[in-house]
Amino acid sequence: MKASSFQFPDFDDPALASDNINFEDAKGFYDAYSERHPGEWGAVSWEYASIMDLWKAAAEKAGLSDPEAVITAMKEGGTGKHAFGDAVCWGTELFGIDNALVGDWPVVVIEDGKAVIKGFKSIPAWYDQHGDLLIKHMQAYDQMYDQRG
Repeated sequence: MKASSFQFPDFDDPALASDNINFEDAKGFYDAYSERHPGEWGAVSWEYASIMDLWKAAAEKAGLSDPEAVITAMKEGGTGKHAFGDAVCWGTELFGIDNALVGDWPVVVIEDGKAVIKGFKSIPAWYDQHGDLLIKHMQAYDQMYDQRG
């Protein structure tokens, strides 16, 4: 697996301590999770904690915990924050609704058996360049939102 690209980093990666990261104390969360659940870290282990951090920030911004007020605060101005930085509310072209926060995503490589962030790349920029091809293949496999029965 040496030098293979990988889908997701471990959260003790120093790159996740950068100012643009919107996951509070990623390393602390990773360390506590790894201590409580040895060997169980996976690509989705962080998602619920991250989502709760983002929900909390939006609820504070809205001044309410009402779900409608929170989603409105999250999507205000067509932008928001996700774990890896600023993002745009996006998705109509693929999902039929702009409820996905899409922005930069980590590029991860396996080094010495460890997932290491090598940089961040813009998913919206990738989609602008390759979106037509992605939609073509998703349509071929009946994966588009408008193909659901």
